[in-house]
Amino acid sequence: MPGSKLLTVLLIGLLSAGCGGTASQLVEAPKIDPPQTFTSTGKTWTLKPAMEEDQEALTKFFQIHADYQGSMDFEGPPTMYVAGTKDRRFYWLRGSTQEPAWWCVHFEGGEFSVTDGKGNPFAQ
Repeated sequence: MPGSKLLTVLLIGLLSAGCGGTASQLVEAPKIDPPQTFTSTGKTWTLKPAMEEDQEALTKFFQIHADYQGSMDFEGPPTMYVAGTKDRRFYWLRGSTQEPAWWCVHFEGGEFSVTDGKGNPFAQ
């Protein structure tokens, strides 16, 4: 019976180590410092803290586009930029093993759209 205890201990150790033999780790988002301003689509976008009316715009977006509700791509508070008085962009940055990934909800010209990509979304 001493052998069966050793086998149990070894089995538990292997199961705890995972299939690859290493413990899985959370992938952290690569560090991207959002700039104070950047230019895109012929507009200068300025970093701003989200205000109540901006939250209402996001709420409306998720009501209209219910398929995005609960998506992990849109978890947490976004980084928000404004251009002019009504145009807004909400960015969510996520990590990946090779490079950052990002998603953006645009509210421009009174319409919503979504874009996504890899790398730094603010680079020109």
